[in-house]
Amino acid sequence: MKIPVANLYYLLSYAWQRLPESGIGGVSGDDANHLVNLFARFLSYGFLRLARRGIDRGYVQREGESAALRGRGLWVESERRLSRLRGRIYCRFDELDADTPINRVLKSAFSALRRDRALAPDLRRRINLCLGYLGPVPERPFDESQLRGIQIHSGLREYAWIIDACRLLLRWSLPDPSGVLQFREVLEDEVQMRLLFQDFVRGFFLLEQTDYAVAATALQWPWQAADELSKALLPRMITDTTLSRGQERIVIETKFTPKIVTEKSDRYPEKFQSDHLFQLHAYLSALADEGMSPLRGILLYPRVEHEVRAAYAHARYSLEVRTVNLSAPWKSIHSSLLELLQPGSARRIRSSGITSDQSSIAS
Repeated sequence: MKIPVANLYYLLSYAWQRLPESGIGGVSGDDANHLVNLFARFLSYGFLRLARRGIDRGYVQREGESAALRGRGLWVESERRLSRLRGRIYCRFDELDADTPINRVLKSAFSALRRDRALAPDLRRRINLCLGYLGPVPERPFDESQLRGIQIHSGLREYAWIIDACRLLLRWSLPDPSGVLQFREVLEDEVQMRLLFQDFVRGFFLLEQTDYAVAATALQWPWQAADELSKALLPRMITDTTLSRGQERIVIETKFTPKIVTEKSDRYPEKFQSDHLFQLHAYLSALADEGMSPLRGILLYPRVEHEVRAAYAHARYSLEVRTVNLSAPWKSIHSSLLELLQPGSARRIRSSGITSDQSSIAS
């Protein structure tokens, strides 16, 4: 499976709920070849939009002489320094300063991106503009220690996705003594790609349609726990994406894995992975118990070799297994995802050697 860098742009845009080509800037040919340009575009456009309203500032405690009392007067220190003889007072006071944890991370990230020779000229100019806003902030190495403990309070909510982008930039790059970012093969990062695929699909439906409300939904197990310990040991049951309209529900469960079916052997043909089917069955059963109807479930995989379309009927819901080709042109991906909202859009399985009509699942 291969995902072009140009398509990663769209995956990240929707995962961070930033409409492509709106506030971020469209993907370009340079972006399509280098991850450094992709991250430079995201970070520079996002930061400059916020910086024009004023960059993040925080109160920093300082000490020094002042002609008038500022904050708390340190009288003993004033006497020791003979400040009175100069008509001044030695004080300890709080002052707004741009040297905040968020700005330190951003300056380090922009500086690391600027050192890459593959950075496109127009993006280099934008990065320099960003660094101009962050001029007073001291530069530090771009590493994990800077990202630890960063808190995004309500007043800085717009910075949340930018910090997430910095985390991903750091995760997908390898340390280098020169300070130049060396990018690893992103598809090898199975954990992050699984989360990215999940957030991309949810963000896509949040931004690209208005017929359904979209959220990850917490569901209840159908069992009554015998005691508090039993209750505490039950895992949380949360869908990846639930689309809601009145009593209607569509549950989309994403699985970023190259193994859609089990391996074929002399005794057994290829089969879908049972744990994925059981998981979606549990979600749909819980929603059916709540009285939701009509009810559809979709297992969505990235296409690996062949397109997969399978549809099944249950007494209380319908279930489909689908793939989306993440290496296809973006318009094709866009159409494929919107097609998922059309009932009955899956009618046949197309996998290596498997062809089957719609089946039925016993209740």
